[in-house]
Amino acid sequence: MIELETFECPIDQILIGDRARKSEVSDTRLEELAASISEHGLIHAILVELQEPLEELNGYHLVAGYNRIQAFSRLGLTHIPARLCTDADPDEVLAIELVENLQRSDMTWQDQARATVRLHDLKPDQTLEKTCQLLGITSTASLSKILTVGRALDGPNAERLSLASGITAAYNSIGRDTDRAIAVEMETMLAPNTQIELDFGAIERTTVENLFEEKSFHLESDSGVQVTNVPKPAAPSFSILQTDFVQWIRDYKGPKFNFLHCDFPYGIGWDKARKGQATVDVKAEINQYEDSWSTYVTLIASLTEHWPRIMLPSSHLLFWLSADHDIRVETRNMLEGGLAAHGINLEFDSFDLMWHKSDGKGIIPNPSRQGRRTYEVALFGSTGERPIVKPVEISYACPTAGQDRLHVSEKPESMLRHFFSLTVDATTRVLDPTCGSGTSIRAALHHRAAFGLGLELNSETAITAQRELDRAITLQSLST
Repeated sequence: MIELETFECPIDQILIGDRARKSEVSDTRLEELAASISEHGLIHAILVELQEPLEELNGYHLVAGYNRIQAFSRLGLTHIPARLCTDADPDEVLAIELVENLQRSDMTWQDQARATVRLHDLKPDQTLEKTCQLLGITSTASLSKILTVGRALDGPNAERLSLASGITAAYNSIGRDTDRAIAVEMETMLAPNTQIELDFGAIERTTVENLFEEKSFHLESDSGVQVTNVPKPAAPSFSILQTDFVQWIRDYKGPKFNFLHCDFPYGIGWDKARKGQATVDVKAEINQYEDSWSTYVTLIASLTEHWPRIMLPSSHLLFWLSADHDIRVETRNMLEGGLAAHGINLEFDSFDLMWHKSDGKGIIPNPSRQGRRTYEVALFGSTGERPIVKPVEISYACPTAGQDRLHVSEKPESMLRHFFSLTVDATTRVLDPTCGSGTSIRAALHHRAAFGLGLELNSETAITAQRELDRAITLQSLST
C-alpha cells in the first residue's frame, strides 16, 4: 500500500540501492530538474519504504525518485517530500521502479523495450490496456510493437536488432525476418525434387577429404588466443566442393538455395596486369577457369539454364562483374533473358554495390591513357518477393588481401560480411559457384546462414578453402 500523505524525509537516512541508481540521468538533465524544483517546487514526492531491520533507526529504502534526491542535494536541501510504501507487494515496488525508469528522457530504446516487457510480464493476467494505462501509451498496437521488439532483443538476432536506429526500425526488421522464414518454409515445401538432407553432391568431394589428412590443427582467434590440437570439425552445412560448376549444376538434386554469390572470371584484366611481371603474388593459378569472354558466357548460360534446379522462387543474387559499361549491359541482358525463358523475373537494383580498395591497389590497363581502377562493382538483384534483412550502405571501403590472398580474385571477408548483411540470416541458403579461397562461405557462416556451399575448380585452392572454413567453424563454436 502507498500512503497518500507526504512527509519530509531526511535525505541522509535514505538507503539507495543499485537498482534505483539505474534511473540516473545526465548532468545537463539533472541541472534542468534542479532548476525546475527551485522555481516550481517538487511536483511528485519520492517513494520510500521502511528499511528492515533498521526500523528503530528510522532508515528508509528508496523505491522511486533517485534523480529528485540528487537534484535536492544539488540545491543544498536536506529533506525531501516522500510517500511511504507499507506492506508493498514486491511486484508492485518493481512496477513503480520500472515506470519511473521508463519516464527517463535519456533511456535508450533498447532498454525501454526490455523494461516494458519486464513490466508487462510482472503479472500473468496483465492486459495490454492496463500496461498502456500505466505507461501513458495511447494504443495497444504501439505497445504490442514495443513488446515484440523487447522480446526479440533476447532472441537469436539480438545483436543485429540492437543496431537498429529505433523501435520502429527494429520492428520492421523483425517483420522482414518473419516474412523470409515463412517464404523459405513454403517454397521448400512446394519445390519439387528437394531433399531434406544436406546432400550437396559427391563430385570430387572424397578427393578433397582424402587430401586434407590433418586430424587437428593450430589456430589463433581474432583476440590472439592460441588454440592447439583442435579436432577438425564436422559441419556438413558449410562445405567447399572441388568440382566444375558446369558439370555440378547439371547433376545437382540437393536442397535449393536462396542466395547466390557469383564472381565469374572475366573483365577484371588480370591477364593484362600480369604481362611483363617476373613473378605473380598468388598461391594458386593452375587449373583455374580461363579469364575469357567465352568461359564467362558459358558459366552464365549454365547458371540461367539450370536456375530452377538450384534456386528457390524467392532468392537474391550478388554478381561481381567488370565496371565496363558494355560488359555490364550484356551481363544483365544474359542473366535477365536467361531467367525470363523460365518465366522468372530477375529484378536488379539500379545502383550497384561498390567495393573501394582503400589501399589504392588496382589495375592500370594502359598507363599512358588510363587511371588506376581501385574499385569493383556487383549487381544486386532478386527474384520473387524475398525481403532484405536490413538496408546497409551499398558501398564499402577496405584494403585488398595483398600478397596474403589465396586466390587471384579473392574478395576480402570483411567486405563480404558487410554486403551479406543485406540479405543473409538464419533462413539463408548460400551458394557460390566459383568460391576461390572461400571468403564468401566464411562470411555466410559469420551471419549464421542455414547452410553454405562453395564450388572451386582448383583442387589445391579447394583444400585450402576448406581448411580455412573449418578453422572459422571451430572459432565460432568456441565463442558461443
